[in-house]
Amino acid sequence: MLSTVQVQSIKAKPVQRTCTNCNVRDICLPADMAQQNLPLMSQFITRTIHVKRGTRIFSAGQTLHSLYAVRLGVFKTRMMNEHHREQVTGFYMAGALIGADALASGRHTYDAIALEDGEVCELSYARIDAQTQSSPAFQAYLYRLMAHEINRLHHATLLLRDTAAVQRVVAFLFNLSDEFALRGYSHKSFLLRMTRNEMASYLGLSIETVSRILSRLQSMKLIQMQNRLIELLDIPELKKTMKGDDCQEN
Repeated sequence: MLSTVQVQSIKAKPVQRTCTNCNVRDICLPADMAQQNLPLMSQFITRTIHVKRGTRIFSAGQTLHSLYAVRLGVFKTRMMNEHHREQVTGFYMAGALIGADALASGRHTYDAIALEDGEVCELSYARIDAQTQSSPAFQAYLYRLMAHEINRLHHATLLLRDTAAVQRVVAFLFNLSDEFALRGYSHKSFLLRMTRNEMASYLGLSIETVSRILSRLQSMKLIQMQNRLIELLDIPELKKTMKGDDCQEN
């Protein structure tokens, strides 16, 4: 399930940004750090990078040098399995931090690739690590990043382990709905930035199964689809499918 996007290495001129004038800082930073530590957090930014669609900002096996805060766009993380097929492991929107997978071992476990043109702030891990030596608050911040990554992977594992196909698809749509709502966008109507192939890979399903389930949900008037635009028409009924009340498919 290889991506049709040709992956390129990151090449960009630095752009000066600060946390103070960032409109997603409240998502990116913990609430108890967002105000008093904004100037200090800005010092961790080595550059802000305009990223083209298909650009890889880091690769599996690469030594941890930076964390990346998404300012614009959507990114995916992926691993290549033993058959050299892509396994999508996550999607990241504005305000998300990418790279916490390497905090434990010092090396990244997956690739991170832009799904569309976007922008990331590159944060120096060396500067952050040095700050943790004198600041328990920043040490706790790193621990929270690690815990968040563990929780994300745990949630994905639970979703794939015992959940029927239709429930995986609906849960994915609700997760996207929550992410868009958190950023001030509509929770009922949004664009899918990922392809059906990428969605299927993340959910552990075939693209045919994902397409069939989306078509069935639309025929039941639970959702409306137009290309990549998804509208959640009947949220209460969609929630019933999460309990296995209807629209079953394994």
